[in-house]
Amino acid sequence: MKKLLYLILALAAICSLTVQAKKEPQGPSRADRDKADYLFLEALRARADGEADAAFSLMQRAAQLNPDDKEIGLELSRYLFAIPAIDSLKTPLRLMRAYVDANPADYDAGSRYALISQQTGNTAEALRVLERLHYAHPARPELTWATAQALAQTGDTARMRQAIALYDSLETSQGPGVQIATQRLGVYFALGDTAAIIADADRLRRERPSDPDFQVFSGDIYSHFGGSRDTVLAFYDRAIELDPANGLAYYSKAEYYRQLGDTAAYEREMANAMTRENLDVQTKLAFVQEYIKSSMASADSLTAPSGRIREMFDTLCLQHPLEHDVHSMYTAYLTAEKDWAGAAEQLEQTLGLEPANEQDWDYLSAIYFQLNDTVKAEDAVWRGLRYYPGSVDLLLKLGVINTMRKDYLQAEQQYKAALAAADPKDIETLSQIYTSLGDTYQSQEMTDSAYAAYDKALEYNPDNSYALNNAAYHMACDRRNLEKALRMAEKACQLSVDNPTNIDTYAWVLYQLGRWEEARAQIDRAIELAGDNPDETGAELLDHAGDIYFRLGEREKALEFWRKALGLEPGSETIRQKIKDKGLPKAD
Repeated sequence: MKKLLYLILALAAICSLTVQAKKEPQGPSRADRDKADYLFLEALRARADGEADAAFSLMQRAAQLNPDDKEIGLELSRYLFAIPAIDSLKTPLRLMRAYVDANPADYDAGSRYALISQQTGNTAEALRVLERLHYAHPARPELTWATAQALAQTGDTARMRQAIALYDSLETSQGPGVQIATQRLGVYFALGDTAAIIADADRLRRERPSDPDFQVFSGDIYSHFGGSRDTVLAFYDRAIELDPANGLAYYSKAEYYRQLGDTAAYEREMANAMTRENLDVQTKLAFVQEYIKSSMASADSLTAPSGRIREMFDTLCLQHPLEHDVHSMYTAYLTAEKDWAGAAEQLEQTLGLEPANEQDWDYLSAIYFQLNDTVKAEDAVWRGLRYYPGSVDLLLKLGVINTMRKDYLQAEQQYKAALAAADPKDIETLSQIYTSLGDTYQSQEMTDSAYAAYDKALEYNPDNSYALNNAAYHMACDRRNLEKALRMAEKACQLSVDNPTNIDTYAWVLYQLGRWEEARAQIDRAIELAGDNPDETGAELLDHAGDIYFRLGEREKALEFWRKALGLEPGSETIRQKIKDKGLPKAD
């Protein structure tokens, strides 16, 4: 009996130990913890040396060896957040939370975790951590701001009232300010407490009667909530009286008139603001920008907006002749108006003030292209290359200029220079350069080199519609690999829908394949899409149409197309000879 009793007691003890072992699993061994600490330090060293991949691997291994070390977990979470392809944020957020809860007074980690939680929509979690940090660091106003904003977003009335109390505490410690007042106003507005909003504006204005910002603030509040016209304008006028250079007061007053539909008063206030020498230039530019937007939104409501806008810019140019932003914005406006000469003049002044701007030099050359002035376009490119000798865009532009001049050897050299300067990973640009090289080789009748360049362009970017179209066209002209040319032309049309040039190529490939009815359908569509645009309806397109219609036996229609083509390119002996050889009346 005693033996049985001892056996029962022994079994009970074993079971007790088993249960205890299950309830209290052992943590990492001392050896694993030591190794994890070593790997953690090695990861930090690797990160300091710029070896990010090695640092991440070391930190992962350290976390595997000692998952209980919350500092290792925190550092690992930084890497996990930075991985673009990560499927879930659960793991890095869990690691951060574990550390933050174990170190509630750590301001940096806690505030970062709260921000990420808020950004991922977990406002409750952000608020939990922010409130704890706020009371741990009461002297840090940024925490008060963050906590108040999180409380305001909860939608809970009691919590939102807490947010107002925190904004009040900020005002007490930092003094009244429009930023605090605006945040508090937002909470009152969400609560639907209009009376509190107006009372707050009145209080701030009484407490700071000489502060123009609170006069403007009051004007905006009364304007929004239906205050009388005289009351609202009185606030704005008082702000201007207190500070004649207060751009916000001018802006708010003008905007108020615009909302009232008083166009004359709106324009008067805008003009008044523009003539103020003591008003800063950025405020004036904001005025002009807003006026342009208003003009575009309702052109009928404003009198001669284009002339008025130019007057504003001219005034600014006289007042601030050395302000880069004035000339830059004026350039953009004149470009939109297609006043290329004016845009070039303003951009020249912009670059005179700030020449180290690669995009502006490219922009200037493009404007001169619009003016058909290749001499000035080339000059702009060379001036830009003084500052950016390895600019791919500028080198490409030189290649285009030389191509237009039919100096193909120079163009080839410029394209090769652009190729050498291009980023090896920039496949779009590389494909573009090889396409241009292919065109240049074709112009030099270097057929094999041209096709090799087109193949290279499509190797980098199989969806380069220009390379597809140009290669297909030259293959059609050479009657070379026509089935391949057809596939390329079809794809070019799919990539660039309703493009007359690509459709013309497609029609020409069909023509060379003897599929004339299909070719006619496509060439008719190309001509219809091109319309009266001389850049689209070129002599080549009409010449192709003539050839296609002639093959279909429609001689008179062919003659009509050839004569139109000859009118666009009177020096073409080929077209003139077609008219003659087909037994049709000679061209005039």
